[in-house]
Amino acid sequence: MPQKAPRHLLTGIQTRLGLLITLATTVMLVVFMVMDYTAASGKMHRDIEDFARRLAVRTARQLQVPAWNLDAMSISAVLAAEMEDQRVYAVALFERDGTTLLGGMQRDGDWRPVPWSGAIGGDFVTEREVLAHLGEEIGSVVVMVSPRGIDDALSAMVRESAVRVTLVGFVLVVLIILILRRTVVVPVAGLAQVARRVAEERNYALRAVRHGQDEIGRLVNAFNTMLEQVERHERQLTVQQGELERMVRERTTALDTAQARVERASRAKNEFLAGVTHELRTPMNAVIGMVDITLGTNLAPKQREYLNLVRSSARSLLGVVNGVLDFSKLEAGRLTLESIPFRTRDLLEEVTDLFHDRLAIKDIELVVDIDTGVPPVLVGDPLRLRQVLVNLAANAFKFTERGEVVIRVGLVGTGASAGTGAENAPETPENGAAGSARAAGPHGDGVELAFSVRDTGIGIAPEARERLFESYSQADASVSRRFGGTGLGLSIVRALVQLMGGDVGVESEPGRGSTFRFTARFGLPQEQETPTPPPPQLAGKLALVAEANPACARVLARLLAQLGVRCQVAPDVAALRTALYHGPEQVPAPGHEADHAAGHMHDQADDRADDQAADRAEPAPRVRQDAPLRQRPGTSCSAACICR
Repeated sequence: MPQKAPRHLLTGIQTRLGLLITLATTVMLVVFMVMDYTAASGKMHRDIEDFARRLAVRTARQLQVPAWNLDAMSISAVLAAEMEDQRVYAVALFERDGTTLLGGMQRDGDWRPVPWSGAIGGDFVTEREVLAHLGEEIGSVVVMVSPRGIDDALSAMVRESAVRVTLVGFVLVVLIILILRRTVVVPVAGLAQVARRVAEERNYALRAVRHGQDEIGRLVNAFNTMLEQVERHERQLTVQQGELERMVRERTTALDTAQARVERASRAKNEFLAGVTHELRTPMNAVIGMVDITLGTNLAPKQREYLNLVRSSARSLLGVVNGVLDFSKLEAGRLTLESIPFRTRDLLEEVTDLFHDRLAIKDIELVVDIDTGVPPVLVGDPLRLRQVLVNLAANAFKFTERGEVVIRVGLVGTGASAGTGAENAPETPENGAAGSARAAGPHGDGVELAFSVRDTGIGIAPEARERLFESYSQADASVSRRFGGTGLGLSIVRALVQLMGGDVGVESEPGRGSTFRFTARFGLPQEQETPTPPPPQLAGKLALVAEANPACARVLARLLAQLGVRCQVAPDVAALRTALYHGPEQVPAPGHEADHAAGHMHDQADDRADDQAADRAEPAPRVRQDAPLRQRPGTSCSAACICR
């Protein structure tokens, strides 16, 4: 069934076409009226001129004899007869001179004939005819005809034409609109309605009705063809969509099943690892404890060597078990941090205690550098912080054969947490106090610390650093074969550091060592411990320190500065002796360019004290590496002398 076009569509198109056709028809008819009016006006003016000419000729012929005989009555009779025509305004007869009037008549304001007065006003058609008798000129006749009849005739004609044109135009407009409505408006409106329904209902089975074979009919055919193609594609898409939905449901079901199996397997694995590692830790701790007790007895050298090997292997195995247990807890999201007070230096002492045997075996110095602004007591999880530091320090000792391992602790945003340049900068009591004040401001009741563990080992290649903190990942396969390890340590470190509100990174260069840095946030107790004032007898003293290691020299300089003692560092004991007998200014700076600032700390004593330094020198007790820490085997032991 043909679809009826919506009324609003018909109204819109039909109205615009009707207005356009009416305008075009009106303009055309007005042009025709103007042309007809112009032609009629010209014809009437030509007729008036012809009438005036004929009237002049006829009047002259009638007045030949009366004018020759000077018959005034006959002249008046002829003029009165001509004035009976309403078109004639005036008729006059003049002598040969053209001025002497022989007789004449004209009309007044009421258009009545009156004798000639010569007062002529208005636009008239005037004709003059010479009057002759027997070949002799005797005068002239003047005829004046008024065009007022033309205006009346033209007005009547315009009214008639307007009525006629209006009727004809109306009929033409109606006929044209009806024709266009049937041939253009209705087909286009029907096509628009079908397109709107297709867009709203997405029903591609609809078809537009064709009304002819013209351009609109071809447009309707093309539109219907497009709908057929879209309908065919829609059916294909529907079939394919159903197939895809079926496949997605099947695969989703399979994935859900597989995921459930994986989750069950993961839970079973985590539970198994937790149970097994817990069961392994108890006997391993017992084995290590019994070995330690046995090592405290009188043993033969060979037996002691065997027991040391057993203890080392047991500790390695216990470390692996602990790592697997922690990784399982982290993977299951069950690891939580404690929040208890602990002493910073005590924790670092516990970390360094674990590496006494490695310091005795390898040619390595262990340096612990604590910034003066670090609070002595923190609130956090000391067990997990110790685990992170032990893991990083163990890696440093594992991959370092000789040189040093430096553990630094400082405040984030101060020189203590900067790069290597800041590590080597000297420190005085004044700038240490300023750093502490800066840390207390932005953090309020908390503090953010920066830790670093630097070694002089084999280093890490750039391509290996990207995957270094991934689970079960090491620098390369040769590292695993040579040094061992499960590849879980650094992934556990990253997870623990993130739990402590920080981040971890590494800087390394192959062959020159590595520096692992991480940050962590800690709380502060309600009341911090009051620092012990330095001994007053050391205030203003000058200390000469013999230390070849720049890191140890920097730590010693900071500790002495905290005691109120000024210090100058010498590279060895011989240089120290030289300074004792020849003055502190004779001490050469250590030969380490990168650590020149730490190795050569300028004395601030006045000139008189320097000149008398050798005379006032006296042996001083040996100064430990870090006053709050106990002297450890393998740490750098410096020779020092404090002058009066």
